[in-house]
Amino acid sequence: MELVHRDAIPDAVEKVIAFSDWQKLKAARRRDEFFTKNPDLDKTPSKATVHRAFIASDEQRIVALVAKLWGPKAKPEHWSGINLIERGQKLDKDVEYMVMQDYDRRNFYVHTGLTGIFNMSKENFEQLCMFALTQVGECMLKELVILGKELKLAQAIGGYEQSLEAIKKVQTFAFADKILQMNGEPPRLFMHLGKRPIVTLS
Repeated sequence: MELVHRDAIPDAVEKVIAFSDWQKLKAARRRDEFFTKNPDLDKTPSKATVHRAFIASDEQRIVALVAKLWGPKAKPEHWSGINLIERGQKLDKDVEYMVMQDYDRRNFYVHTGLTGIFNMSKENFEQLCMFALTQVGECMLKELVILGKELKLAQAIGGYEQSLEAIKKVQTFAFADKILQMNGEPPRLFMHLGKRPIVTLS
């Protein structure tokens, strides 16, 4: 969203849309190839029928669009055409730092089996969940700021910017409240629902 919002990538919106078609084509080709090589695992009609129909009707268009946007021999792995580290570098040091500081740790937890969680205690796992949710929250807040600017939400929703400022405090309060609860303290953070949610500490 930041790359699109800041016009950091040429033809960004067109690339976002084209990349989704490219991903569908890759998946269709993969399924077609698998059942072509392994007919004993297929049935009639083929499990790849829909995918082969998509290839027949859309492959030429998608390949031509990819060539136009990324180059004739390109096989983009992301709509921007660059990797995650480079995407951070395209923006500013704050974004680059957000990517860099936990890039490997996130990969350990998601992609590398036991690397990130081997011999982890229950308490450590809960802290890991808090850490992950904190980063999710930070990204969501940045997205709400972008949407507010792009869609002019502050003009349409009263108190939009003030609500964002209040939400920013929730992450810190929630993290502190969870630590206190782990030490036997009662919950202190509460969300009061209404026309505009209110966060309070008791």
